[in-house]
Amino acid sequence: MAFAEVLPAARQFSAVEKLKLIRILVEALETTEDIAPLEPFKT
Repeated sequence: MAFAEVLPAARQFSAVEKLKLIRILVEALETTEDIAPLEPFKT
């Protein structure tokens, strides 16, 4: 599924659902070896 297909549905989520989605995506990124780990208060 393409990002352009997912985005309209995600925009309709409640705030709680959006936060859950963010957490799931961040957890998926943290297991990826290609990127540095996410650290609070850093860009």
